[in-house]
Amino acid sequence: MKRGLGFLMTLAIFTLTPAGADARGYRGNGNGNIGGMQVSAQDLRAAGGNPLLAVEIAQERMYMQQLQQMQKAQQQYQAQMQKYMKTPQYKQQMQQYQQQMQQYQQEMAAYQARMAAKKKRRTYVPMGTGTKPAAKDATKAVTAPATEKPVTKTDVTNP
Repeated sequence: MKRGLGFLMTLAIFTLTPAGADARGYRGNGNGNIGGMQVSAQDLRAAGGNPLLAVEIAQERMYMQQLQQMQKAQQQYQAQMQKYMKTPQYKQQMQQYQQQMQQYQQEMAAYQARMAAKKKRRTYVPMGTGTKPAAKDATKAVTAPATEKPVTKTDVTNP
């Protein structure tokens, strides 16, 4: 009896010590693979032990981290642009751009005026309208009077 009790005590010690528990898979680093995704023990506890909910919580946390990183990068970019907009180089570039835009608008107005003038000068007839000769008038057609007898083949050969 004492031997059996000693054996059970030894077995309990091995299973409860970290090395023995790790060897048997009872303990881990607190993380687990669920559905091909690493899920922390914290997420698993927050999900109440539901592995699918734990995966959703982990994905939401990753999404929020990415969103925060993007917002931070956007703020840095805006700060950098505001700083750049105050430089004389930027102001010079903007003046050049505005001059180019004014020149482009003037050229476009002149081009549109030329095209409008050309359209006024052109008198072309679209295909399929008005180019065919007029049909013969039915009143001018030569017909034999109704009282005459029609001409036959024998009349032509025997005068």
